[in-house]
Amino acid sequence: MPDGRQAASAAQCQLVAALAFAYILLFELVFFFHSAPWTPLVLAGKVGLPLVLLIAAAPRLRELMAQRHALVYTLLLLALMAWALVATLLGRSPMEGVAEWLKHVTRVCYFVALVVLFRSLPGLLPRLSAFIVVWGLISVVQYVGMVTTGAFDRPVFIAGLPVPFGGPLGVFGVTVSVFQLPGLPAIVRFHGWWNEPANASAFMLAAAFLASSLAQGRRRTLWRLAALLCGAAGLLSLSNAGFVAFGSALALGAMLPGGSRSSTRRVTRLVVALPVAVGLVVLGATGRWFARNVDNLWLRAITGVRTESVVLDPTSGRLALGAGALRGASANPVGEGFGYMAEALEGGQLSASAPLLWLTFAGVPGLVMLLVAVGYVLVAGASSASRSRERVRLVQAWTCVVVVQLNYGLWMNPLFLTLAAAALTETMDSSQRR
Repeated sequence: MPDGRQAASAAQCQLVAALAFAYILLFELVFFFHSAPWTPLVLAGKVGLPLVLLIAAAPRLRELMAQRHALVYTLLLLALMAWALVATLLGRSPMEGVAEWLKHVTRVCYFVALVVLFRSLPGLLPRLSAFIVVWGLISVVQYVGMVTTGAFDRPVFIAGLPVPFGGPLGVFGVTVSVFQLPGLPAIVRFHGWWNEPANASAFMLAAAFLASSLAQGRRRTLWRLAALLCGAAGLLSLSNAGFVAFGSALALGAMLPGGSRSSTRRVTRLVVALPVAVGLVVLGATGRWFARNVDNLWLRAITGVRTESVVLDPTSGRLALGAGALRGASANPVGEGFGYMAEALEGGQLSASAPLLWLTFAGVPGLVMLLVAVGYVLVAGASSASRSRERVRLVQAWTCVVVVQLNYGLWMNPLFLTLAAAALTETMDSSQRR
């Protein structure tokens, strides 16, 4: 009978992990799911999958009460969404805004369900992490195929999709990020089916740290190899946000003890990792300003100084969009509401930065709630990570996504929430379950 229960639990873990993974990919692989024929299924999945997971978690919802950190973060999310609803009802196009607000509420449902399921199904987190890492490896194969076959030089267009792809039926991903500088061969950035190389970088770097967390158990060599491949692909996106994210995660990992009682090992991590981390952060944060004044094509390629417009404005218009968001918040500190989202995004009027997006939608109160929530995950996650290197890796994976989404993201997509749930949830073994 115990064997039967274990088999049922393993099957349940596999199914739940598959559903959560599918939900993550619906938001990550924008250009794969952008085609009109997919649209009804994508919308159904974005709304339905969180609700299915919440129903699966419903019998054990009391587990949330036992997770103090996750419970606090849930309450902060609910407060943020409550205020965003007020801003939406007071803002423009309230009916369209409420529909958009409801989509974000389903993401909160996803987070709650995942916390409960992580707690009650101890095998779920490793399985879901493995799914993410395996997709990272598939994306590495895509990239290798793009480069080795030269498919980037023979773009194909697929009906209903707005960008060129490489390979038969676009299997190697999009080619819009391939560029060439005079005197250099074509440089193929890692991009895959993501909407932006920075977001591809966030996923791959997170996958690298998840693979490293799995390497604490069985099949260490394979998981470590996967971590190296995913990490390399994340850096090959040549995203400044990705460089800063990876450097930040390395620095955090070097400073957290992770259950190690050896002072020598901790000092070694600090001595080796911190200089690399600082170098990556400096490269990503200031590289464009430095490279535009240096006659080095490779440095310009790496840091993103690829056009005359970037030479003139290393921020590529981000400062102007940020200033616009601040002016909007000054004029309307309550926020514009979610009704403003579609109109402003289509017109290119919004910064893609998570804090500035929430400042626009939910005003100053919403931004404060958001920053408190994200800061809470960092502090609580770092506290729990003091007990094991595995948990350190989870916090590092989350850190990569947080930092990249300072430039591109919302701090509420499924990958972000999955890693937040993993960092905040204490799993239990079978002897603790009732």
